[in-house]
Amino acid sequence: MRFMRWFREMRRPYWLTAVVGLATLGWGGDRAGAQDRPTVRSMETLRSITEETKKLGNWDTEYINIEQAAKNIWRESGWNSEPDRYALELALDVARIPPWEFLKRFDRITEGVTERYSLSEAQGINLKSAIIRESSQLMMRHARVMFGQVRDAVVLRANGKPFTPELIAEWTKESDPMMADLDTVFVRMIGELRAGMTSRQQAILDRDLVSFEKRMKHFVGMRGRWADGGWTPQDWGMQDDPIQTGSDPFILKRGAMPDQSAARRAAAETGAAIEGETVQLPLRWKAHDPTTWAAYVLDFKKRSGLDPGQTDAAASIHAELVDRAADFAKPRAAMLKGVPEALRPTHEAFAPIRTMFNELETRLGALLTKAQREYARNQRPAKTADAPKPPH
Repeated sequence: MRFMRWFREMRRPYWLTAVVGLATLGWGGDRAGAQDRPTVRSMETLRSITEETKKLGNWDTEYINIEQAAKNIWRESGWNSEPDRYALELALDVARIPPWEFLKRFDRITEGVTERYSLSEAQGINLKSAIIRESSQLMMRHARVMFGQVRDAVVLRANGKPFTPELIAEWTKESDPMMADLDTVFVRMIGELRAGMTSRQQAILDRDLVSFEKRMKHFVGMRGRWADGGWTPQDWGMQDDPIQTGSDPFILKRGAMPDQSAARRAAAETGAAIEGETVQLPLRWKAHDPTTWAAYVLDFKKRSGLDPGQTDAAASIHAELVDRAADFAKPRAAMLKGVPEALRPTHEAFAPIRTMFNELETRLGALLTKAQREYARNQRPAKTADAPKPPH
């Protein structure tokens, strides 16, 4: 069943949204019987969890990281069958909705399950009743762990702090009873669901279960290593996450500004990247966001054919301007954070930062010879294997 598959994989990087998704199912609708309604305790736990998640701020920003992490896992694990792709699609559809909009998440989950298995109205009612009953009881049994881990995760993300192997070890060991309980709930609900299905519906479900068990075997197999402190960001697809990698010297989105050393470390990474070493950098740049300027430097180097001396100078210029942007932003973090992302490219509060980006463009352009400027002007975005070598 799609919903339980999605929730049981909560140990992936978007497990936080899955926890909230499960809790919301106590608000299933009027057709469920009174005996299936959530208790006061589970309702209060849900309210506490959703209030915590609001501290993450702009959910669009958080979703970008969730989407990238999920796609990293699917790609690197080779999960490309039709059931695999559908599971990813549904998980991301739900994750795109802010966790505090729990009714919308519930609607999207039930729509996905109904569409996938072409459930009849009676099957849908029975399924909804079972989900409400089981999720409410699960919430009551494990409220302390659920709320505690959500709270810890939100505090870290909201303050620009990465997850650590030590913390994941604690979470893994603490959640063992809940995961075992969830296995039992899953088996029971699958049995109930399958018993009321037609042979055609059962065939689709069986294919999905094969896909699901493959993925679960992958994650369950890593829990022992996580409990021993061996977790890595790659395990949750977070190797590109700006907070997890420490490559975000300008965390305006979350209102947390690091000290100058963080900006200098980011600049050093840029220098390493444009020298050819493997360092994760953003693919696009924005004039108002210095976290993305490294991408511009790298693209400039590729388009212009910088020699080693010019490359060193470009890295130095970038480091200086990132430091200056941090100096400007740190005492104004609260004000800058309050500007919606969509307005930042033109908002006057970000004008000094955009001016610094313009300076970056100008100073890098001044490094080029006449021949290099001509080459860069005619360089196409998509290079071919036989593209001419840049002049010097």
